[in-house]
Amino acid sequence: MNRDLSDRVGTARPPRAPPRAPPAMAARPVAVLLAGQARTLREPQVRQELLKNVVRPTSAALFAHISPQHDYAPWHNYSFVADAGDPEDDLATALHREFDPLPYLRVEPDEQVIRRRQQSNGGSNRWYGAIPWLERPSVLFFRWVLLLEALEVDERRRANRYGVVFRLRPDLVLTCQLPADPLTMLGGYDVVQHGDLALFMRREAASIALSMYQQADESQPCALKVELCVPGLLVLRNYSVGTMVPGTVALVRPAAFCSQFEERWKAPEWLACGRKYLGQPKPRCRAAPRVWNLSEHVRYWREKRTRPSR
Repeated sequence: MNRDLSDRVGTARPPRAPPRAPPAMAARPVAVLLAGQARTLREPQVRQELLKNVVRPTSAALFAHISPQHDYAPWHNYSFVADAGDPEDDLATALHREFDPLPYLRVEPDEQVIRRRQQSNGGSNRWYGAIPWLERPSVLFFRWVLLLEALEVDERRRANRYGVVFRLRPDLVLTCQLPADPLTMLGGYDVVQHGDLALFMRREAASIALSMYQQADESQPCALKVELCVPGLLVLRNYSVGTMVPGTVALVRPAAFCSQFEERWKAPEWLACGRKYLGQPKPRCRAAPRVWNLSEHVRYWREKRTRPSR
């Protein structure tokens, strides 16, 4: 996409009024998609939070493409802290036992994902190669593509499209409970996001948001900053994007990890130190998103890149 961002970045349409609830449809109009390292999802209590606060209230179907590998991002610069929970080999069994329906589940490490896709389809290579702004291909972004394909297969099987799609990290919890009609969470937007932690979207926007692996090399926002990639792609395609109420989602981390974090910085609102949200009664999630302005983000990161270092 070789176009001048200045012509497009500020043109996000205003949020529209939330649509009326559709008439009686086939079951399971909501899809919840999980991808990435399982981490604390191996803990039964974390899975129960997902079940109670997301899946059950919305009668959602769960799709998951999860890695049993467990490490933290290099910028954390922490010693390795393992999470308690089910053995890795039992994670798939636990998910099948606790979640129904579960139309699609894969639990496999990054190397296996790459190898299996390279060997599939008569030897054709589904692994697209490097993205310009990443040192190596992102298996996580590729997992989102595979989940989108699984979602489309299930829609054809059911002869009915999902109405709302939630893209979530496996190691987070909602600090509130979703309403039975999740469209109210969107507050009139096509998509409501919380950084890379959570993305709630209308089905038509999901095809863009989940296929970023194939689109990233053509998007200037993606080249500028990885966090701009998904919302940037959506805004440039005229989808309205809102921001979740701060504190709506939180990553669950072991107490030892949290203590290391707090030695360096104050724990942010998106870090569930000591699992403080687990097992507590949850308020109903509020529909109060705010507009996400691509032009402001682009301006900030451009200035930061050109600002002389001290």
